[in-house]
Amino acid sequence: MRSAYTRIAASPAAKTRARRARRQPRRRATSGRIDSEDGGEDTVNADDALVGEVFRALDSGAITETSLRFAYAWTALGYVVPGAVANAVGVDVSDASALDDRALMTLAVILLACEGAKAAFTTRTLDRVGANATFRLDAAETARGVAFGILAAVVARGVDYAYDALVSHDVMNGAPVSGAASFMTSGDATVVATTVAASCAVAPFLEELFFRHFLLRTIESKTQSRVIAIVGSSAVFAGAHFSAHDAPSLFACGAVFAAAATSSRTFGVSVVAHGVYNASVLIESSLIYSHSG
Repeated sequence: MRSAYTRIAASPAAKTRARRARRQPRRRATSGRIDSEDGGEDTVNADDALVGEVFRALDSGAITETSLRFAYAWTALGYVVPGAVANAVGVDVSDASALDDRALMTLAVILLACEGAKAAFTTRTLDRVGANATFRLDAAETARGVAFGILAAVVARGVDYAYDALVSHDVMNGAPVSGAASFMTSGDATVVATTVAASCAVAPFLEELFFRHFLLRTIESKTQSRVIAIVGSSAVFAGAHFSAHDAPSLFACGAVFAAAATSSRTFGVSVVAHGVYNASVLIESSLIYSHSG
C-alpha cells in the first residue's frame, strides 16, 4: 500500500501544480530573489511556489505522519540515545561538572553526532513530502537574523525573570545555568568548538527546519492565519523541550523565531536568530558558572 507521501507526490493535481511552479520563474536570479523580465522584483521563486503548493496539498494523514516521525527522532536522539551511548562507553552523565576533559570530549561528540542524525532524519522526512527548504542567505538576511537573535535573548531573559519573580519569588533562578556550562568552561578548545557547533549550528538548523519551516507554514496554510500559526508552532516548540520552568521563555523565543521566519522567503533568517540566541545562553551560563565556582 502506498503511503500518504507517495499518494501526494503521484497525484495528478500535485504534478500539475509542480509543473506550473517550475515554469513560473524563467527570470534572472539575484541574491536569492528573482528579477522579472520587465525589471521588477518577484519575491517568489520556483522553490517557494512549489513548496507552498505542497503545504496546501498535504492532508491530515501526511501531516500527522511527518510530525510523528520527527517526534520519534527528537525524543530518541535527543533524550534516549545520548545517555545510553555515554553510559555504554563509561561516561557518567548525571553530573557534567564532575567530568574530566576526556569524558567531556566524548560526551560532546556524542551530542553533536545525535544532533547531526536528527538533522539528517528531519531533512529526509520533509524531503519525502516535498516540503524541504532551500537554505540561502545574503548579508541583509544574516544581519536580520542576528537582530532577531538578540531580540529573542532579551525577551527570553525578561520572561524568565518575570516568571521567577511571580512564581518562585527569586529572580536569580532565571539565570540559564545548565550542563552546557561545563563544556564551555572546559580547558579543551575542541570540547568548546564541538559544543558550539552542536548548539549554535546543527540544533538551530534542524529545529527551525521542522518548527518554523514545516509546522509554522503547515498551520498557516491550513488556518489561513499567521497569528494562529505563530502561536501554535511556538507552543509545540516550548512543549517539545519538556521543561515546565523554561516553557514561557521558550514560547517567547519561538514567537520571535517565527517572526524571523515570516520576515523572509528563506528560513535561514530564523536559523541565524536561533543560533545567536543559543550562543547567548552558552555565554551567559558560562559566565555565571565561572563566577559561582
